[in-house]
Amino acid sequence: MGSHDDDALLEAVREVFWTTMQVPVENTGQREWSGDSGPIAVSVQFDGDPGGHLTLGMDAHGAQRIASIFSGRDVPAESAACADALLELATMICGRATARIGLVSNVRPLGLHKERGSRAGEVESESIMTARTLRHEHGFVTLELVTTGTSAVKRELAAGVKTR
Repeated sequence: MGSHDDDALLEAVREVFWTTMQVPVENTGQREWSGDSGPIAVSVQFDGDPGGHLTLGMDAHGAQRIASIFSGRDVPAESAACADALLELATMICGRATARIGLVSNVRPLGLHKERGSRAGEVESESIMTARTLRHEHGFVTLELVTTGTSAVKRELAAGVKTR
């Protein structure tokens, strides 16, 4: 996991949270993925060379507040509207992060995961490119960007060589 990938994910989250909701995001300095994204997590998958997925997780209170701000109306944490808002945010973050890293991709939602520690897209031969825990005024958000497969681009990214 390179610092360029970390920076790309951090900047993508900051840009999306600020431009869509005027909510600033702070880096907590944590880089490890705990395997526990919180009670509410959504995942989006991206195709490309390599493909992969991004998982965004929040506690129920933070998810409810962020989804409500994003939607412009009060949204219950356990509602389809909350899941839709979080999926839209994850899609925007994933698109920006993969573009900043240099991956050509097509992003699509995988879905909502309500169980603690669940991860979407469990795929053979996956590699965590970057993971972050960030703080915003309503709580914390955890993110994990994972690539799958064994493409030439993925091997170059893992070696720290950017070819595109």
